[in-house]
Amino acid sequence: MYEKYVQTLCEMHEEWGNALEQGHALFVHQSILDWTDMPLEPLMVRNIKSPEDKHKVYLEGSTERMRKIRLCKMAIEAFDRAQAWEECLKICQFLAEAYSKRLFMLGRLVEVHQQMAQYYQRIQSEDRIFNAYYRVFLHGDGFSEELRGRQFVFRSGDGLNPESVRDFTERIKARWSDATVANSSDPPTDEQLALPQFIQITTLTPSSPEEMDGLPSQWHGLDVDPPARLKRFYENNGVRVFYYTRMLKDKKDDKAVNEYASLWIEQTFLEIGDKLPGLRRVANVLNEKRVQLTPIEVAVQQLYQKNMELKAIVENATFDVNAGKKVDVNTMSMMLAGVIDAAVQGGINKYREAFFTADFARENPDLVPFQAAFKQQLGLQLPLLQRGLKFFRANCDQSLMPLYEHLAAKFKEMVTDLSESQLVSANAHHHTMMVSP
Repeated sequence: MYEKYVQTLCEMHEEWGNALEQGHALFVHQSILDWTDMPLEPLMVRNIKSPEDKHKVYLEGSTERMRKIRLCKMAIEAFDRAQAWEECLKICQFLAEAYSKRLFMLGRLVEVHQQMAQYYQRIQSEDRIFNAYYRVFLHGDGFSEELRGRQFVFRSGDGLNPESVRDFTERIKARWSDATVANSSDPPTDEQLALPQFIQITTLTPSSPEEMDGLPSQWHGLDVDPPARLKRFYENNGVRVFYYTRMLKDKKDDKAVNEYASLWIEQTFLEIGDKLPGLRRVANVLNEKRVQLTPIEVAVQQLYQKNMELKAIVENATFDVNAGKKVDVNTMSMMLAGVIDAAVQGGINKYREAFFTADFARENPDLVPFQAAFKQQLGLQLPLLQRGLKFFRANCDQSLMPLYEHLAAKFKEMVTDLSESQLVSANAHHHTMMVSP
């Protein structure tokens, strides 16, 4: 019975163009089988849409071993279509282990290693778009008992085609045409909760159990930082924890001169039962955890995220140029301009006035450690900006040199301002200015 269910799931995902979910289902299907020579009858198509489908063969008759191998290869093909090359590698390694230590199929071992080399090359050289995840909350007596008051996480998109929150919302509206649908991260109002059918949709950010519990990430402490393209795949796949954020308006001081000092954020973490992507495109929310971030914690987090974006852009562009690929420097120039111009146009002073005064330390002694974390992120940002500027100068057209010269001058001004504000160490300032672009 279980095998029939898994086969039907494979066929349905193939029909719907869900290559990623199809790959997971196919690999589950092979796990039911063993490596024996037992003959197996053909498997007929189970997802029957017409009378002709009753006579279609899904898998030809073979030994159990060869069917297991065939299902592994089908899973690799599905993951390859989904550009999930890391998943392809897992199955290739699974087959390589069997070919070398169990089946002694050395010719196939050579083939699978050649295939693995191609996937490694694509992982390090190709950018990928990952489909968004959305939270869907259903409330009201108009929903069935199994849906009412529950939250779900959906993986959006149609195959490799991304799906905006607007398109996803229209799809949900078509599914529940009588419902009132709102896109928001704020708690529903009493009026919304009084409706017979109310649906709230919220854009989610993939997270991790470590982030939810305030612990270092899985990449922390490694001898070498993994490539950005590899990390981005794992940040968006095999995900069990997500979060969304909202501004705490009751804590925001609309009259405050410095908006950084009054920006309180609430992060809501959602833990699901089954990892996404997986056998299905939707998962139930099992646990929820809310965390309030003070303004200085928000500032540290924003700096960290910006540093990770900048690092990925510089790293990927550098690799591509070294590999002989032509690189569009516009993305990098916009990132550099956004960071540098914001810093010299009052951003540094606003941070200093918000978090680095005697009054702040006296009134918030428990937040003083975040001052060091903030300075650390600033110190890490300077060499990243420096690398980005050097890359931009080396690879931009002559027509963009005035922009480079503007950014280089503003960068020097930024470094000086940070040093004078004592937000970076004198050593960091000296080193950066010594090798400034």
